[in-house]
Amino acid sequence: MTDFKPITLDAREEIESYFKSSDTRLAELNFTNIFTWDHAFHASWAVVCGSLVLRMDFKDADGPWFTMPVGTGDLADVFGELEKISSACGVPLRIRSVSEEQLPEVTALFPDTFDVSIKESYSDYIYTVEKLATLAGKKLHSKRNHINRFESEGTWYVRPYRPESYGDCRAFAEEWFETNAEERGVVYDSEETALWRLLDNFEDLSADGMMLYQNGRLVAFTFGEVMSRDTFLVHFEKAKSGVNGAYPMINREFARFVLTAYPQVKYINREEDMGIEGLRRAKQSYYPVMMGKKYMLTKKSV
Repeated sequence: MTDFKPITLDAREEIESYFKSSDTRLAELNFTNIFTWDHAFHASWAVVCGSLVLRMDFKDADGPWFTMPVGTGDLADVFGELEKISSACGVPLRIRSVSEEQLPEVTALFPDTFDVSIKESYSDYIYTVEKLATLAGKKLHSKRNHINRFESEGTWYVRPYRPESYGDCRAFAEEWFETNAEERGVVYDSEETALWRLLDNFEDLSADGMMLYQNGRLVAFTFGEVMSRDTFLVHFEKAKSGVNGAYPMINREFARFVLTAYPQVKYINREEDMGIEGLRRAKQSYYPVMMGKKYMLTKKSV
Protein backbone atom coordinates (compact mmCIF):
# COMPACT_ATOMS: atom_id res chain seq x y z
CA MET A 1 0.00 0.00 0.00
CA THR A 2 1.19 3.54 -0.74
CA ASP A 3 3.43 5.07 1.93
CA PHE A 4 2.44 8.68 2.71
CA LYS A 5 5.21 10.85 4.17
CA PRO A 6 5.01 13.90 6.46
CA ILE A 7 5.13 17.43 5.05
CA THR A 8 8.71 18.51 5.79
CA LEU A 9 11.00 21.19 4.41
CA ASP A 10 13.13 18.45 2.84
CA ALA A 11 10.14 17.53 0.67
CA ARG A 12 9.45 21.09 -0.46
CA GLU A 13 11.26 21.00 -3.78
CA GLU A 14 9.60 17.80 -4.98
CA ILE A 15 6.10 18.81 -3.86
CA GLU A 16 6.44 22.28 -5.38
CA SER A 17 7.59 20.81 -8.69
CA TYR A 18 4.16 19.21 -9.11
CA PHE A 19 2.14 22.21 -8.00
CA LYS A 20 4.06 24.83 -9.97
CA SER A 21 4.00 22.83 -13.21
CA SER A 22 0.23 22.62 -13.02
CA ASP A 23 -2.42 25.20 -13.76
CA THR A 24 -3.93 25.04 -10.29
CA ARG A 25 -5.17 28.24 -8.70
CA LEU A 26 -6.54 26.62 -5.55
CA ALA A 27 -4.87 27.73 -2.32
CA GLU A 28 -4.82 24.29 -0.71
CA LEU A 29 -2.53 22.96 -3.45
CA ASN A 30 0.51 24.90 -2.27
CA PHE A 31 3.44 23.71 -0.18
CA THR A 32 3.70 26.75 2.10
CA ASN A 33 -0.01 26.55 2.89
CA ILE A 34 0.11 22.86 3.72
CA PHE A 35 3.34 23.22 5.74
CA THR A 36 2.27 26.23 7.81
CA TRP A 37 -1.27 24.95 8.44
CA ASP A 38 -0.23 21.36 9.13
CA HIS A 39 -1.56 21.60 12.70
CA ALA A 40 -5.02 21.90 11.11
CA PHE A 41 -4.61 19.75 7.99
CA HIS A 42 -2.54 16.91 9.50
CA ALA A 43 -1.30 16.34 5.96
CA SER A 44 1.05 13.83 4.37
CA TRP A 45 2.05 13.27 0.77
CA ALA A 46 2.91 10.62 -1.78
CA VAL A 47 3.40 10.21 -5.50
CA VAL A 48 0.70 7.73 -6.51
CA CYS A 49 0.88 6.23 -10.00
CA GLY A 50 2.75 9.30 -11.26
CA SER A 51 0.64 11.99 -9.56
CA LEU A 52 1.12 13.90 -6.33
CA VAL A 53 -1.60 13.36 -3.74
CA LEU A 54 -2.00 14.94 -0.31
CA ARG A 55 -3.66 12.96 2.44
CA MET A 56 -5.44 14.95 5.17
CA ASP A 57 -6.42 13.37 8.47
CA PHE A 58 -8.49 16.13 10.04
CA LYS A 59 -9.10 15.85 13.79
CA ASP A 60 -12.88 15.70 13.42
CA ALA A 61 -12.88 13.37 10.42
CA ASP A 62 -13.42 9.62 10.77
CA GLY A 63 -10.80 8.81 8.17
CA PRO A 64 -8.61 10.34 5.45
CA TRP A 65 -9.46 12.84 2.75
CA PHE A 66 -7.27 13.11 -0.35
CA THR A 67 -6.66 16.12 -2.57
CA MET A 68 -7.30 15.96 -6.28
CA PRO A 69 -4.20 14.33 -7.84
CA VAL A 70 -1.71 16.65 -9.54
CA GLY A 71 0.48 15.19 -12.28
CA THR A 72 0.42 12.95 -15.34
CA GLY A 73 -0.76 9.72 -13.74
CA ASP A 74 -3.84 7.88 -14.97
CA LEU A 75 -6.69 9.15 -12.81
CA ALA A 76 -8.44 5.76 -12.68
CA ASP A 77 -5.26 4.11 -11.38
CA VAL A 78 -4.68 6.85 -8.79
CA PHE A 79 -8.26 6.72 -7.52
CA GLY A 80 -8.03 2.93 -7.36
CA GLU A 81 -5.02 3.11 -5.04
CA LEU A 82 -6.64 5.75 -2.87
CA GLU A 83 -9.81 3.70 -2.61
CA LYS A 84 -7.80 0.78 -1.19
CA ILE A 85 -6.44 3.05 1.55
CA SER A 86 -9.88 4.46 2.31
CA SER A 87 -11.41 1.00 2.46
CA ALA A 88 -8.71 -0.16 4.89
CA CYS A 89 -9.67 2.81 7.10
CA GLY A 90 -13.35 1.90 6.93
CA VAL A 91 -14.49 4.99 4.99
CA PRO A 92 -15.50 5.68 1.38
CA LEU A 93 -13.03 7.34 -0.97
CA ARG A 94 -13.19 11.11 -0.40
CA ILE A 95 -11.51 13.67 -2.66
CA ARG A 96 -11.31 17.42 -1.97
CA SER A 97 -9.94 20.46 -3.83
CA VAL A 98 -11.50 19.44 -7.13
CA SER A 99 -11.64 22.55 -9.30
CA GLU A 100 -14.61 23.64 -11.39
CA GLU A 101 -12.58 22.80 -14.52
CA GLN A 102 -11.70 19.30 -13.26
CA LEU A 103 -15.17 18.30 -12.09
CA PRO A 104 -16.60 17.42 -15.55
CA GLU A 105 -13.58 15.21 -16.28
CA VAL A 106 -13.98 13.30 -13.03
CA THR A 107 -17.74 12.83 -13.31
CA ALA A 108 -17.38 11.69 -16.93
CA LEU A 109 -14.68 9.18 -16.02
CA PHE A 110 -16.62 7.91 -13.01
CA PRO A 111 -20.32 8.34 -13.89
CA ASP A 112 -22.78 8.11 -11.00
CA THR A 113 -19.92 7.18 -8.66
CA PHE A 114 -19.53 10.18 -6.36
CA ASP A 115 -21.74 12.49 -4.36
CA VAL A 116 -20.57 16.03 -5.15
CA SER A 117 -20.70 18.84 -2.57
CA ILE A 118 -19.28 22.32 -2.12
CA LYS A 119 -18.98 24.73 0.82
CA GLU A 120 -19.01 28.27 -0.52
CA SER A 121 -16.93 29.67 2.36
CA TYR A 122 -14.03 27.46 1.16
CA SER A 123 -13.97 29.08 -2.29
CA ASP A 124 -10.94 31.27 -3.08
CA TYR A 125 -11.28 34.90 -4.15
CA ILE A 126 -9.23 35.48 -7.30
CA TYR A 127 -8.48 38.88 -8.86
CA THR A 128 -6.40 40.17 -11.76
CA VAL A 129 -3.04 41.57 -10.69
CA GLU A 130 -3.62 44.67 -12.81
CA LYS A 131 -6.92 45.52 -11.13
CA LEU A 132 -5.46 45.24 -7.61
CA ALA A 133 -2.37 47.21 -8.64
CA THR A 134 -4.28 50.08 -10.27
CA LEU A 135 -7.65 50.04 -8.46
CA ALA A 136 -9.10 51.47 -11.64
CA GLY A 137 -12.82 51.95 -12.20
CA LYS A 138 -15.86 53.30 -10.35
CA LYS A 139 -16.36 50.20 -8.24
CA LEU A 140 -12.99 50.67 -6.53
CA HIS A 141 -13.35 54.43 -6.04
CA SER A 142 -13.71 54.02 -2.25
CA LYS A 143 -10.43 52.07 -2.10
CA ARG A 144 -8.63 54.94 -3.82
CA ASN A 145 -10.21 57.38 -1.36
CA HIS A 146 -8.93 55.37 1.60
CA ILE A 147 -5.45 55.32 0.07
CA ASN A 148 -5.55 59.08 -0.47
CA ARG A 149 -6.48 59.48 3.19
CA PHE A 150 -3.58 57.23 4.21
CA GLU A 151 -1.12 59.20 2.10
CA SER A 152 -2.36 62.52 3.49
CA GLU A 153 -1.70 61.52 7.09
CA GLY A 154 2.08 61.40 6.91
CA THR A 155 5.07 59.94 5.14
CA TRP A 156 4.96 56.29 4.22
CA TYR A 157 7.07 53.62 2.57
CA VAL A 158 7.17 49.87 2.01
CA ARG A 159 10.10 47.52 2.22
CA PRO A 160 10.56 43.78 1.68
CA TYR A 161 10.33 41.55 4.72
CA ARG A 162 13.74 40.32 5.86
CA PRO A 163 14.54 37.86 8.68
CA GLU A 164 16.04 40.68 10.75
CA SER A 165 12.53 42.16 10.92
CA TYR A 166 11.22 39.05 12.67
CA GLY A 167 10.91 40.66 16.09
CA ASP A 168 9.02 43.72 14.88
CA CYS A 169 6.72 41.65 12.69
CA ARG A 170 5.96 39.13 15.42
CA ALA A 171 5.24 41.84 18.00
CA PHE A 172 2.92 43.57 15.52
CA ALA A 173 1.11 40.30 14.79
CA GLU A 174 0.70 39.45 18.47
CA GLU A 175 -0.91 42.85 19.03
CA TRP A 176 -3.20 42.29 16.02
CA PHE A 177 -4.41 38.93 17.31
CA GLU A 178 -4.94 40.37 20.78
CA THR A 179 -6.90 43.32 19.37
CA ASN A 180 -9.14 40.96 17.44
CA ALA A 181 -9.68 38.66 20.42
CA GLU A 182 -13.48 39.10 20.41
CA GLU A 183 -13.73 37.46 17.00
CA ARG A 184 -11.09 34.94 17.85
CA GLY A 185 -11.83 31.25 17.91
CA VAL A 186 -10.49 28.11 16.30
CA VAL A 187 -9.89 29.95 13.00
CA TYR A 188 -7.83 32.74 14.56
CA ASP A 189 -5.88 30.35 16.80
CA SER A 190 -5.02 28.24 13.77
CA GLU A 191 -4.07 31.30 11.73
CA GLU A 192 -1.78 32.59 14.47
CA THR A 193 0.02 29.23 14.65
CA ALA A 194 0.35 29.17 10.85
CA LEU A 195 1.84 32.67 10.77
CA TRP A 196 4.43 31.82 13.42
CA ARG A 197 5.46 28.77 11.40
CA LEU A 198 5.90 30.89 8.28
CA LEU A 199 8.02 33.46 10.14
CA ASP A 200 10.09 30.80 11.88
CA ASN A 201 10.88 29.08 8.56
CA PHE A 202 10.80 32.04 6.20
CA GLU A 203 14.28 31.51 4.73
CA ASP A 204 13.44 27.91 3.82
CA LEU A 205 10.15 28.72 2.08
CA SER A 206 9.33 30.38 -1.25
CA ALA A 207 7.42 33.34 0.16
CA ASP A 208 7.82 37.07 -0.43
CA GLY A 209 6.91 39.53 2.29
CA MET A 210 6.23 43.26 2.45
CA MET A 211 6.02 45.67 5.38
CA LEU A 212 4.20 49.04 5.27
CA TYR A 213 5.31 51.99 7.44
CA GLN A 214 3.56 55.27 8.17
CA ASN A 215 5.40 58.05 10.01
CA GLY A 216 8.13 55.58 10.90
CA ARG A 217 5.95 52.89 12.49
CA LEU A 218 4.93 49.50 11.13
CA VAL A 219 1.23 49.57 10.23
CA ALA A 220 0.77 46.54 7.96
CA PHE A 221 2.46 43.48 6.54
CA THR A 222 1.69 40.78 3.99
CA PHE A 223 3.18 37.51 2.71
CA GLY A 224 2.60 35.55 -0.47
CA GLU A 225 4.25 33.62 -3.30
CA VAL A 226 3.95 32.50 -6.91
CA MET A 227 1.96 29.27 -6.69
CA SER A 228 1.56 28.25 -10.35
CA ARG A 229 2.19 29.44 -13.89
CA ASP A 230 -0.11 32.43 -13.77
CA THR A 231 -1.21 32.84 -10.14
CA PHE A 232 0.23 34.49 -7.02
CA LEU A 233 -1.15 33.41 -3.64
CA VAL A 234 -1.47 35.77 -0.66
CA HIS A 235 -0.98 33.85 2.58
CA PHE A 236 -1.37 36.57 5.21
CA GLU A 237 -2.28 40.25 5.36
CA LYS A 238 -2.60 42.23 8.59
CA ALA A 239 -2.97 45.97 9.24
CA LYS A 240 -3.09 48.05 12.39
CA SER A 241 -6.59 48.81 13.64
CA GLY A 242 -7.59 52.44 13.33
CA VAL A 243 -5.12 53.31 10.57
CA ASN A 244 -7.37 54.45 7.74
CA GLY A 245 -6.34 53.03 4.39
CA ALA A 246 -3.65 50.65 5.68
CA TYR A 247 -5.35 47.55 4.26
CA PRO A 248 -5.99 48.88 0.74
CA MET A 249 -2.49 50.40 0.69
CA ILE A 250 -0.63 47.18 1.56
CA ASN A 251 -2.89 45.31 -0.86
CA ARG A 252 -2.15 47.74 -3.70
CA GLU A 253 1.59 47.91 -3.05
CA PHE A 254 1.96 44.14 -2.90
CA ALA A 255 0.04 43.82 -6.18
CA ARG A 256 2.37 46.40 -7.74
CA PHE A 257 5.33 44.36 -6.52
CA VAL A 258 3.88 41.21 -8.12
CA LEU A 259 3.22 43.09 -11.36
CA THR A 260 6.89 44.10 -11.58
CA ALA A 261 8.64 41.08 -10.07
CA TYR A 262 6.55 38.38 -11.76
CA PRO A 263 5.28 39.68 -15.12
CA GLN A 264 4.02 36.22 -16.10
CA VAL A 265 1.49 36.26 -13.27
CA LYS A 266 -2.04 37.33 -14.24
CA TYR A 267 -4.01 36.54 -11.10
CA ILE A 268 -3.80 36.96 -7.34
CA ASN A 269 -5.56 34.44 -5.13
CA ARG A 270 -6.49 36.02 -1.79
CA GLU A 271 -7.81 32.74 -0.40
CA GLU A 272 -11.17 31.98 1.22
CA ASP A 273 -13.28 33.91 3.72
CA MET A 274 -13.53 30.98 6.19
CA GLY A 275 -17.15 31.88 6.84
CA ILE A 276 -16.17 35.11 8.64
CA GLU A 277 -18.68 37.78 7.61
CA GLY A 278 -16.31 40.75 7.86
CA LEU A 279 -13.70 38.94 5.81
CA ARG A 280 -16.31 38.01 3.22
CA ARG A 281 -17.40 41.63 2.82
CA ALA A 282 -13.80 42.80 2.54
CA LYS A 283 -12.92 40.26 -0.16
CA GLN A 284 -16.12 40.91 -2.09
CA SER A 285 -15.47 44.65 -2.03
CA TYR A 286 -12.55 44.15 -4.45
CA TYR A 287 -14.84 42.37 -6.95
CA PRO A 288 -13.05 39.11 -7.76
CA VAL A 289 -12.79 38.17 -11.41
CA MET A 290 -13.50 34.54 -10.48
CA MET A 291 -14.01 32.25 -7.52
CA GLY A 292 -11.76 29.25 -7.03
CA LYS A 293 -14.46 26.72 -6.18
CA LYS A 294 -13.36 23.57 -4.35
CA TYR A 295 -15.65 20.61 -4.86
CA MET A 296 -15.63 17.57 -2.60
CA LEU A 297 -16.35 14.05 -3.83
CA THR A 298 -17.55 11.18 -1.66
CA LYS A 299 -17.93 7.75 -3.23
CA LYS A 300 -21.46 6.49 -3.08
CA SER A 301 -22.20 3.28 -1.22
CA VAL A 302 -23.00 0.34 -3.45
